[in-house]
Amino acid sequence: MTQMKTVLSGIRATGTSHLGNYIGAIARFARMSQDPRYRCLFFVADFHTLTTLKEAEQIKKHLPNMVLDYLAAGVDLSHSAIYVQSDVPQVTELAWLLSCLTPVTHLEGLPTYKDKREKHPEDINAGLFNYPVLMAADILGPRADLVPVGSDQKPHIELTQSLARRFNNLYGHYFPVPGVLPDMVLVPGLSPMDERGGFAKMGKSDGNTINLGDTPEQTWDKIRVAPTDPQRVHRTDPGNPDHCCIFALHQYVSTPEQLAWSREGCMSAGIGCMDCKRVLADNINHMLAEFRERRMQLAQKPDVIRDVLVEGKRQAEVLFNETIEHVRERMGIRRWGS
Repeated sequence: MTQMKTVLSGIRATGTSHLGNYIGAIARFARMSQDPRYRCLFFVADFHTLTTLKEAEQIKKHLPNMVLDYLAAGVDLSHSAIYVQSDVPQVTELAWLLSCLTPVTHLEGLPTYKDKREKHPEDINAGLFNYPVLMAADILGPRADLVPVGSDQKPHIELTQSLARRFNNLYGHYFPVPGVLPDMVLVPGLSPMDERGGFAKMGKSDGNTINLGDTPEQTWDKIRVAPTDPQRVHRTDPGNPDHCCIFALHQYVSTPEQLAWSREGCMSAGIGCMDCKRVLADNINHMLAEFRERRMQLAQKPDVIRDVLVEGKRQAEVLFNETIEHVRERMGIRRWGS
């Protein structure tokens, strides 16, 4: 019998979840949790959140909402666990041990660190610099086999793979080298094309999101005023759908027939931007209808979140404790006082 693969991923508690989180991560997590080939571990990354969000009350507010999102999406807890990163202190101990194997030059060269440094020059904290090592501890702690992440996180996975190999070479084989699951997507936000000819991913800090908690009316209001191809000044002007974030979003929520209709109609000026936007809004609202209903029902049961996280912590600690004991012993860090 083929052994189940351990899958691990997490999302930071930086705000309300949005359509990009849902399509790119949460919905996929739910599908994987229902696949008997996988044992899934999903966590809310509150320690990672501190690198950019300092408001304690906001973190406290966002974290349980993230758990509700996991559950409303249909994560199957029969062979999955949902836990809070900070509930498992072994992750920070492992991060320290791994940091002693991590060249500083590797951290300095990561594109995500460079990007954050440019966007937030007023808050270049050590946590931001060491973020990838903590992420490696998240992954290696339960000895995960597969990590579903977006393409922007692949450099961090490559560092994790490098640390797994380095540890195995120095101290004997222990860690599996985690693989990256293909086809993770970066959903574009409601923003114009940038100077590089691409769209910014949907992100809370960029204010270009459709939130999962938005009502159908709020979803339409956001899409209605979103930018389109700047060349379509008038209804009769033909446009280029590849320069339009509305068409980019259609590719994630619409049928092939609707995509063809949108592309042809834009290029020929056969349809107006508002026609295209209305179909997109309807498709998004249809996609999220069941999720929104389940989430509303779960929110009426406050004990559900606590029960899920208590059990998730228990399962995660078993895995992390085993890893910590092996790593400490192999690195020569014994428990002399016990």
